[in-house]
Amino acid sequence: MLKDTAESMAMIMILLATASIFGYIIASQQVAQNLSAALIGFSDNKFVIMSIILIGLLIIGTFLDNVASIILIVPTLIDVIHQAGIDPIYFGTFMVIALAVGNVTPPVGLNLFVAANIAKVLFEAITVQVITFILVFVILLILFIFIPQIIVIF
Repeated sequence: MLKDTAESMAMIMILLATASIFGYIIASQQVAQNLSAALIGFSDNKFVIMSIILIGLLIIGTFLDNVASIILIVPTLIDVIHQAGIDPIYFGTFMVIALAVGNVTPPVGLNLFVAANIAKVLFEAITVQVITFILVFVILLILFIFIPQIIVIF
């Protein structure tokens, strides 16, 4: 049992270390700040902005864990959110859901590796099983963009 736990933790730590290096590169090259400026210049329609952010969150969630993603994304996108008139509570909830979906999105989804290791099955077997759920969640996220009251009810 200890050996299996050590192997699982080693795999998770290697993935987290790789994600941290990726996060450092993104931060040091100021990729997020440049993307934020480009996003503001691209459109002032909040639906277009949220759609672009959704694509970015799904991609970032695939490669980085949620804490690193939030630390990198929030400071750079907060100005975009305010300028577009998007509720910060709605955006925060939306972001956490989108990053969670990214965490189970192949090819790098950290949570898929953990699930495959715990279940003692091949990564590919879990990937095939989770595709339907990913599609349903992406459809829900798109619905959340156009009907934000679903997430935040006042």
